[in-house]
Amino acid sequence: MSEGSKRLHVLVFANEKGGTGKSTIACNLAVALALSGRDVVIVDADPQSSAARWSERRASMHPDRAAVHCVQRTGEVFHTAVDLAQRYQEVIIDAGGRDSRELRSSMLAAARVYMPARPSQLDLEAALHVDELVKAASASRADGGPKAFAILTQCPTHHMSTESVGAQEYLSQYTSMQLAVTRIAERKVFRDAMTAGLGVLELDNKTASDEITQFMNEVYAS
Repeated sequence: MSEGSKRLHVLVFANEKGGTGKSTIACNLAVALALSGRDVVIVDADPQSSAARWSERRASMHPDRAAVHCVQRTGEVFHTAVDLAQRYQEVIIDAGGRDSRELRSSMLAAARVYMPARPSQLDLEAALHVDELVKAASASRADGGPKAFAILTQCPTHHMSTESVGAQEYLSQYTSMQLAVTRIAERKVFRDAMTAGLGVLELDNKTASDEITQFMNEVYAS
C-alpha cells in the first residue's frame, strides 16, 4: 500500500478552540464505523485524553460491544497515523483544541480535516488559522494536501438553516474550507453516550443517530 493510499483512510478533527465537540464526534463516528463492520482506531493526540478515557470506559463497561481501538500519542503523530493506516481500515485523529505539533503533523498524514465549530462568530473565526495550517501542510505534500471542512456542532434545535447559511457565507469569504452538509445539534444524549462509553447509535435516540449516520455517509461515501 502506498503512502498516498494510506492517507485516504486518515481523518483529523481539529480546532484551536476547545469545547466544540471534537472528541464527541470522533468517538461517535468511530462507533458508527465499527457498527458498519469497519476496523477503526482513534488516535488521541489531545492532552485532555477525552477519547482515550471514553475508550477505556467502553472496553471495561461494554466488552461485548463493537470494538473501537484507541492509542494515545503526543508530539509527532505522522508516522503513527501512517503505520496505523496499514493495520486498520479507518484512522480517526482527535488532535486537540490548540495549534500544536500533534495537530500540524497529523495534517501531513490526513486525507481530510474536519473542524467542528459551534454556529457563532467566535468559533467560525477559528477557521482562519486552521485553514492556514491546512495550507501549510498542503505546501509540503505532492498530493495537494488534505481537504478541509467545517462541521457545525452543538446547534440549537431550531433556526439551524439560518445559521448554516451564515456559516457558509463566512467560510466562503475568508477560507478555502467547505461546510459539511451534516449539522450536529446540542443534545444531552451525546453527553450521556460519552459518559457511558457508547455512541448515540447504541442508545435510543433516532434523531442523534441519524445525524451521526448522515455524517459518516457524507465523509466516507464521497
